Amino acid sequence: TEIYALLMIDTLASHIAPGLLSEHLQPLITRITLALSAADDTPDDIRSRVRILASAARRRDAAHFENVAQATVRRKRLEILYFTKSRNERSTRIVSPQRLIHYKENWYLVAWCHKAEALRLFALDSVEDARVLKEAAFEADKPAVDAMVGKDFGIYSGGDRKWAKLRFSALQARWVEAEVWHPEQKTSHLDDGSLVLEVPYSDQRELLLDVLKFGPEAEVLEPSELREEMRSRLRRALSQYE
Repeated sequence: TEIYALLMIDTLASHIAPGLLSEHLQPLITRITLALSAADDTPDDIRSRVRILASAARRRDAAHFENVAQATVRRKRLEILYFTKSRNERSTRIVSPQRLIHYKENWYLVAWCHKAEALRLFALDSVEDARVLKEAAFEADKPAVDAMVGKDFGIYSGGDRKWAKLRFSALQARWVEAEVWHPEQKTSHLDDGSLVLEVPYSDQRELLLDVLKFGPEAEVLEPSELREEMRSRLRRALSQYE
């Protein structure tokens, strides 16, 4: 049982960050396998029976992951070259890592940016270079770090909290009811079998994208500004087919 569990951990670790833990886990896996004389269950055979698929994930080798992880754990500052996709620009920054987040197949770093003098969220797949510095990292206020990620729906947090009220058709309700969109979510059923889901959010970008994937099976009910933004996006999308 221990061997199977360890190999599963090894498989998942390799999927999350290829190469990060394999060199440390492999000697342990080999020793336990030999100690228990599990000759019929070789590590390679067990791995061949487990497959993890990722869909639409920004998967590429995290070339600088180890440096970022070391700086985060050892409380050292980092010098990073960061590519901001939305502005199509690169910048060099000195940051103090606070926390690593793994979310939807991608790694993010919550760090204090010494240029902006504020907490920022960096996607590790946009870090093009990372160098660990000798200076100790600045310790940001822990509640502020906690509020950066996970407080509201999605990876982006901060700002005023609002509640989104979403309606899903009776057909789609069967699946949505089994999903956890947010720990504080509220659900209720309507007479026609449809499901009303309420979730807190402070940044609408990811929430709208997640609702859009349900197409006509979902509707934004409240608040009015979120409903209007969804209507605007649907109109722009429809105009491409007219």
